Amino acid sequence: MNHVAAEVSRLLDGPQCMVYVDECFTSKKGTKSVGVAKMHNERLGKMDNCQATVFLAIGRGRRVALAGARLYLPREWREDPARCLSAGIPENFRIYKSKAALVLELVQHLRGLGTRFAATWLHDRHGNDPSLLRALDSAGEVFVADVPGDLRVALEKPVPEVKSPMTLSSASAWADSHSADAWVPLVLREGSKVEVALEFVHQCVWWHEDGTGAAKCWHLVALRLLDAYGRRGKISWTMSNAGVETPPARIVAMACSRLCIDRSFHELKASLDMADYQIRGWLAWHHHTALLMLALLFQLQERMVHAQEPPPLSDAEIADLLLHHLPAAGVSRVRDTAAARQRSQPPGLKGNGDYHPTALMDLSE
Repeated sequence: MNHVAAEVSRLLDGPQCMVYVDECFTSKKGTKSVGVAKMHNERLGKMDNCQATVFLAIGRGRRVALAGARLYLPREWREDPARCLSAGIPENFRIYKSKAALVLELVQHLRGLGTRFAATWLHDRHGNDPSLLRALDSAGEVFVADVPGDLRVALEKPVPEVKSPMTLSSASAWADSHSADAWVPLVLREGSKVEVALEFVHQCVWWHEDGTGAAKCWHLVALRLLDAYGRRGKISWTMSNAGVETPPARIVAMACSRLCIDRSFHELKASLDMADYQIRGWLAWHHHTALLMLALLFQLQERMVHAQEPPPLSDAEIADLLLHHLPAAGVSRVRDTAAARQRSQPPGLKGNGDYHPTALMDLSE
């Protein structure tokens, strides 16, 4: 897994690179699979017998690949040495770590590999964890975190001489207080038919996890997507500890780049059998996860090789290339690529040069 992470870093790192952290839940039957337990499955929205994995991806513009993963072990596993031994969990990994601790470990491990990236994006389930935000900030890491609407912040700078608690407002109430004219429109990218656009409001606010003591001055952004007719979608909220000089539009761009990791998970589940495995042990799980990361890296490399041949290769086209190319070493790569494109296009789009998969926002713009 470290070798894959290093190769992904070599291909994608840089000042415009973003790191994305999210979780994946895999439903399981029985109690033998390592890490399985009754917990809330975010994918299903209910309690489930499942495994939870914290994934880290690296993305730059339209390119993304997984660069790290940690299996979450619930307390009931840590407190059962016989069960850990049966699953082959090494003793030094039987210490309980929260998901927030795993996120911090992944980010710091990636830094340890020498990877350069601008910021770390966090899902709201992590953005709602004050200890994680404080730990990342203390470590000098810039984060862009989705936060819930009930997040409490101070809209005015606290006066140090005043010992009373700060006057707080919720993020949702702050966003609702803005008139329609106060929302700033922004075009994320050009779509195949219409522009992908949103509008946002921004303010530097003061935050402290318990409302007292020294507060952090961070960015708070509320944004909502606009459809082709200008109708407004649901409001989401983002907080970032980027420098106060960072333009609000940059904060918004980093927040919206979360589409990268969403695409990664979609590809893994749809084409790489991310959740389709029959393994129980610790080592087998890590072998499976490393192969998933390697497969996604291979897809990234193939897309980069064929970057000048629009439209970009899809997962189905890459799989088709493997099926037809590996058994016959003498087959022309160029001819095979063209044939794969023709075979994998939807029936109604064969020969249509306007077909392009959804593209992600390029942060370098």
